[in-house]
Amino acid sequence: MSGINLFIKYAYAPNIRGFCGLREIEIIHDGLFSPDAGQITEMNIALDSFTGAVPYLRLIASANNIRDPFDQRVVEAYWLGNDLLNKVSVTELYDHVRDRFKSKVRLKTIDLIAGQAAHGAKPHHSYHVFDAFSKTGGFERLGLSDIALNRIDECRIGWGTFDRYADNTKSQIVVKYEPIESLSHVETGPRARLNQRGDDHIGSSLRSEIQQKTISNEIDGRKLFLDLKKSDIVTFHWSRICDVITKVQAAKLYTWTLYHLKLVNNSNILLNSD
Repeated sequence: MSGINLFIKYAYAPNIRGFCGLREIEIIHDGLFSPDAGQITEMNIALDSFTGAVPYLRLIASANNIRDPFDQRVVEAYWLGNDLLNKVSVTELYDHVRDRFKSKVRLKTIDLIAGQAAHGAKPHHSYHVFDAFSKTGGFERLGLSDIALNRIDECRIGWGTFDRYADNTKSQIVVKYEPIESLSHVETGPRARLNQRGDDHIGSSLRSEIQQKTISNEIDGRKLFLDLKKSDIVTFHWSRICDVITKVQAAKLYTWTLYHLKLVNNSNILLNSD
């Protein structure tokens, strides 16, 4: 699989909703179902419309001396997480965030988001969801309301184990997964939680916190995954399946998601800071 194909798998769902850039629907749709998406003439131009993710890819690639921001390693680093993230320095991420959002939000808000770099934030999608997107128009002034938590849960890359197809059409999939939820403490105030339960985050056993979620398995009537098995771990974005991943990839996604959730809880950045 090329890096572009992998990128489109994760970026398609928010793009068709008009998030994170222009809606290059026809080109992106063609790329999703093409094994040679990287060869489509208009593809690179269309991908530049993904203003949420592509700047992070360029940052990760530059920090690792990789020429192609759509190198598969770079794409995986942003959506799932890998060691390339550790090569992005505090200064690089801080400057990137300040330059990128300086015309969109107040300086106080930029300092709040960019300041997470000093606490160890990395350009992973979970950082963008919990920190940047939440304070640059995505969930602003929603605090930790049910609406905000639902949008956070939909916007981050979710993962879970395949349970069953919803019906014989296989147009929808039921997965077992752990949602982002609120956890309030009298002393510390509201927080968002993703439980730390070892290997259970990839579905090795079912706990009370695990929920069932129905996600889409089709685009324009075309089914995406027709032979999923009970042991399969799937990722999803805005309630649409993205890919089948390995236990190693799931562990990395879990680790980086929890890592940035801890940072955001410590900073109260999910709350209205204005």
